Amino acid sequence: MNTKLTPHNSFKVTLFTAALTVSALAVAFHTDLNVRQPAPAQNMQSEYGIVSLKMHDQSRGEAILNLDGFRLNISSFEVQAYPDSYGVPGSEFTAVEVMELGEINVFDANGNPYKDFTDHQDHREINSMIAGYIMKHRLVEVQS
Repeated sequence: MNTKLTPHNSFKVTLFTAALTVSALAVAFHTDLNVRQPAPAQNMQSEYGIVSLKMHDQSRGEAILNLDGFRLNISSFEVQAYPDSYGVPGSEFTAVEVMELGEINVFDANGNPYKDFTDHQDHREINSMIAGYIMKHRLVEVQS
């Protein structure tokens, strides 16, 4: 086994080894572009709507709301009204803030009772919807 080491033969062996290594690395690190990555979980916003709202007096009332197809019966709520303005003469209005929500009964689309699934974010949205509805329709007024 007398093999002569010639520069021409060593260049061929080096070139063959490098090509083999590069192709092996290319196959090993080949990413499949057709594989879809799962989308990150999105926080879907709920849809709210006031079906009916009735004020018993200047500070108490009851409401029925729609939340993503479920009907929320709010047996009672208490509001506090106070005079406010935008700082410009003539821009005075009555601001309303919901102080307390009563019991919330949840019903599905067929009218069957459903377990209450509302959380603190839903309660904040319900409070702002009730207050906005009362202010828009001027159901409560404060004498200045």
